[in-house]
Amino acid sequence: MDTVVPAEYFTDGTQRPRFKGAFQPRVGMSYTLDEDGRTTVFGGFGVYFDRDLYDNVAIIEQYNEQHPNYNFFFFTNPADSAAGKVRWNNSYLSKQALLALLASGQAGKPEVELVANDTKPPSSHQWSVGVRRLLGPYAVSATYTGVRSYHGFTYMCHNAYRTSVPTQPTQCFASPAPGLIGNVFLSSDQVRTWYDAVYLQAQRPYSAASHWGAGVAYTWAKGTQIGGDLFSFDFRFPTDYPRYSSPNVQRNTVVGNWIVDVPFGVQFSGLLTLGSGVPYQIGGPENRAFPPKQNLILGHAFAFRDVDVRLRKQLPTWGTQGADLTLEVFNVFNYQNLGCWGGNTPFCIAYGSRRLQLGAGYSF
Repeated sequence: MDTVVPAEYFTDGTQRPRFKGAFQPRVGMSYTLDEDGRTTVFGGFGVYFDRDLYDNVAIIEQYNEQHPNYNFFFFTNPADSAAGKVRWNNSYLSKQALLALLASGQAGKPEVELVANDTKPPSSHQWSVGVRRLLGPYAVSATYTGVRSYHGFTYMCHNAYRTSVPTQPTQCFASPAPGLIGNVFLSSDQVRTWYDAVYLQAQRPYSAASHWGAGVAYTWAKGTQIGGDLFSFDFRFPTDYPRYSSPNVQRNTVVGNWIVDVPFGVQFSGLLTLGSGVPYQIGGPENRAFPPKQNLILGHAFAFRDVDVRLRKQLPTWGTQGADLTLEVFNVFNYQNLGCWGGNTPFCIAYGSRRLQLGAGYSF
């Protein structure tokens, strides 16, 4: 193995020092521009470290020791024969036959995931700046948010260091030591992400005197990254990836909410969510990198559409006790929100179908 994998992936217990650089300063400020306190500017900055590295490494390693997972590779066509593969026999449909095959050493070799000694925990620099203004009973605000993350954790091909070609190394999924071990993957902490967003909001708080309240918010966001998620096999190193759209960042999002008192002591409230759709990860042609737009109010402008409503009735009680009944309907118009390209239901449905919920509450 040490002839294929760099020495930094091996240790006798002394080459992997503890990380002591998780210094996380944070600062925030706000300043009122007028004596009435109607216009305020605000901002903040912080450094954050993430612990998902311990989930991907420490916890998974302990779990795999307690509950090992074995992969078997079979073939029926003699032309597909290769090291680590076994000719198929119907007896392998039984657990006993698989255990016997495992004991023979012909198949089921363990997969190896090696973590570099100098791996750093993921971290990010996050900041925001904005302005807030009171206009009578209304409040409006505008905010910019930026995030830059570093040292994202991922696994890459075992032979990444043995080629100068930036694309996926050949034999990425072939064992470097056939007959002894299965696939071998090396860790990397070179994944990086960039996120920028502008958030515009207007709201009118509910009051018993006005009997209503409402708000609307619009978010424009752009997220990009290099490297994959837990596995980055499309290129040699994460740094060889072109900077591409992050799969879970929606470019345009509109959220509206309302609450109003209606007859018979009932409150009617709701939530409207509209989105341009998140980018597809894989499998779709380039000109269909985003879900198709659907019709709602403004024509075919949104790929994600949802309307939830709620009716709430406060029941008569005594003393400090309280009771209420609620009726909620989610996805009132039963919109179909797609989440991927060319997949199957339910995996490509980003949000559930119409559903109803009844509830009761009691407080004292």
